[in-house]
Amino acid sequence: MHKRVYQLGWSILIGLVLSACGGDAGVRPTPRTTSGSAQTTVPTVPTQSPSPTTGANASALIMRYLTDPEAVAAQLKQLASYRVRTRTMTRTMQGTDTTSESVVETIEARINTPLAVYLQTLSTPDAPPQATWLLDGVVYQVQTTNTDLHCTSTMLNPEMLEITFDMTRSLNGGMLHAFAASYEPQLVADATTINGMLAEQYQVSGDQNGVIIAGDFWVNQDGLVIKAQTRMEISSEQTTVITEAVYELDQINLVAPMGIPDGCTPIDETLMGRMPRMDDAQNILITETMLSYGSNRPTPEIIGVYTTELGKRGYTMTTLYETTDGVMLQAATTDHTVQILIGSGTDTTTAVLIQAQ
Repeated sequence: MHKRVYQLGWSILIGLVLSACGGDAGVRPTPRTTSGSAQTTVPTVPTQSPSPTTGANASALIMRYLTDPEAVAAQLKQLASYRVRTRTMTRTMQGTDTTSESVVETIEARINTPLAVYLQTLSTPDAPPQATWLLDGVVYQVQTTNTDLHCTSTMLNPEMLEITFDMTRSLNGGMLHAFAASYEPQLVADATTINGMLAEQYQVSGDQNGVIIAGDFWVNQDGLVIKAQTRMEISSEQTTVITEAVYELDQINLVAPMGIPDGCTPIDETLMGRMPRMDDAQNILITETMLSYGSNRPTPEIIGVYTTELGKRGYTMTTLYETTDGVMLQAATTDHTVQILIGSGTDTTTAVLIQAQ
């Protein structure tokens, strides 16, 4: 197994660690939560330690966790809530002097029912922190530059959101953890409680072809990694590149309720969020300046709905052009103007696109 992962991951790892550039590590932020009591349900902790899983079996469990995001997500969804913290640091050194350093940190706090997610990303050098909330099917993205705060609100396909969050969780440090796990972890401590769950500690180490690898993994009996910390050192002549990655699952069933972040407008209070939509609207995408979706209704019916509904709201309707493929309407009030494009979509659906001017 060591050889297979070594061959597949080596070129990617080398490219990642050698391309890092300088900067100072930022301070890890904490998720914003609304007032209210934290969830107090605690996970069931087995009264007896699970049988030790050693050698190739332990490696297979850890590798499955690191390389199968769907399996990980399925296990995490069994929890009421949790937080995952990751940190990857890459430092390049000439002799004893550090010539460059980069750090990427993420925090994911999640409540599974009803689904609420907070994702904070912090990277150096010089990248402003970014925070994302998923609340009631709406994504709120907040970016702070100097003293300015900018928030965008977006509603989009829930499946795409899940894929994005799962990939973020897997990629940061995941390749280094997987590479370390390929050295067949050895059991060094029987099951102990860590972050509220029973986990056995496994350790890896290796020194081959100028690459020194070391790592510790705390894994429960289902193969869920509760904590991982790995380190890789690559030396060539006078240059040494050190990469360290940390992963930790904590606050299990203890994440407090979340609310819409300060400075953000609820999507249904924006211009596009208030725009009428057909009752069978599907694949909806809403931003502060655009609304798009598909409908099974024919184009003439949709035109009629928008003409009537927007007319009731004081809009003046104008047909900008009309062809056999679709129509473009303009709706205007004294405050704002929007353009509405209605035409053939995929298969038998009708596509609707509304944009603020």
